[in-house]
Amino acid sequence: MQVYRTFFRILRRHKGYVVLYLCIFLGVALIISSSHASENGRKTWEEVSYPFAVFDEDQTEMSRGLVSCLEEGNEKIEAEDDREMVTDELYERNLVCVMRIPKGFGASLLTGKEGREVEITAVRGTAYDETFRMLTADYIQLIRYYLSDGCQTAEAVEKAITEVRAKTPVSVGEESSVLHGRAYYFFLYLPFILISICVAALGPTIMAFQRQEIRYRSRCSACPETRISIEIVAASVTAGLGLCLIYFLLVLVGTGEEVLSFQGILYSLNMVSFLPAALGITFLVGQILHGHSAIVMAANIIGLGMSFLGGVFAPVDYLGEGLAKAAHLLPVYWYTLGNNWIDHYMPGDSLSGLWQCMGIEILSGAALVCAGLAYARSKIQAKTI
Repeated sequence: MQVYRTFFRILRRHKGYVVLYLCIFLGVALIISSSHASENGRKTWEEVSYPFAVFDEDQTEMSRGLVSCLEEGNEKIEAEDDREMVTDELYERNLVCVMRIPKGFGASLLTGKEGREVEITAVRGTAYDETFRMLTADYIQLIRYYLSDGCQTAEAVEKAITEVRAKTPVSVGEESSVLHGRAYYFFLYLPFILISICVAALGPTIMAFQRQEIRYRSRCSACPETRISIEIVAASVTAGLGLCLIYFLLVLVGTGEEVLSFQGILYSLNMVSFLPAALGITFLVGQILHGHSAIVMAANIIGLGMSFLGGVFAPVDYLGEGLAKAAHLLPVYWYTLGNNWIDHYMPGDSLSGLWQCMGIEILSGAALVCAGLAYARSKIQAKTI
């Protein structure tokens, strides 16, 4: 096991890249998950009450009906009719909207004349401004409709208030209701982390065994080349599994018991299934490139490129049709697909789709290793000739 132990001696020199990438992306995952994730991964709806003030100069049945509508779901604040004081209250967000109902407002609705509009003071373009303008416009439109339909003033006001206060049933679609759990965001960026760390740390280690002088010495030793290759592969797999274990422990610290649930186990299996692809990319890069700086550059380019095309940083649907089809050839795409599938998993769902994604990830890794072996073989044959 001399080659196996030597592999880890060389790997220790590049442990800085492992720590750097893990710290950076763990911090990113913590920030994103804390701001976008909910406790149970589902979006919740809650009613919002806006504090507002209204100065009713009309004091008619029409104006009082409008105030009654505005009070539904909002908080009416008694304020002094002083422009400077009102401005201060709006600035400090003690009030979000101030309304003034002019004298003659009710009479203008009865006669159908314009010119007695409600004065609304709020920050333009905000939700507060839009909300109170919409409520006011709806009330006025309903009053005019019921008056034109032959209703008396009291009846029109009562019907308008009923309509404005009516609660509309809202249903949220499955896709739009999912906020994702905290574990989802930690495992979402794993392909970039795993590819970057493996290529930047394991790549130079594998490359060290490909140097011509090292290969000549290995041929002179009693250890056959087949055994050397097997020990290098075994060491790479051990290092990769160790990296996955470290990342799992970091996710455990960041998410608590969530990663120990059944979904958390599926996330971890998907991570381990992607490991062969990351190691395959590393092995191929280690065979092709020479030089530590070139390998580190390749780690960032390959990690970013595959992550963008595979749907890590942006959904694949945002890409063009051609790029979306090309993304199916990347193992990152299938990892992301499996990650989304796990996030939507409900007890009792079939796991066949997830097993398919994991199987493609493993086969992609095997194909990349075979490509690296074929390249190494062709390079040796070329030197022999």
